[in-house]
Amino acid sequence: MRYVVEYALATGTIGLMIFTAADKAAAEEYVSNMSTMYGHTRVFNLTPLTNAAGIDELYRLFPRLTGGVDRGGGAIKKSS
Repeated sequence: MRYVVEYALATGTIGLMIFTAADKAAAEEYVSNMSTMYGHTRVFNLTPLTNAAGIDELYRLFPRLTGGVDRGGGAIKKSS
């Protein structure tokens, strides 16, 4: 199954990571390892994705992170 999770790095960079896991327990273990083994300062909002999930579903699930994106094909705008 595919999952998506929000993360933050010590540098202040934030983003989304899409990954696969056998089940929810394996996904939760991976998310835990992101903090303890890979240096992410915050990992949160673990969300399963449907098999047909596309970019539109990510925009719907994570509107806070995509608020500065021009979906018309233009450049990314700075959020105020």
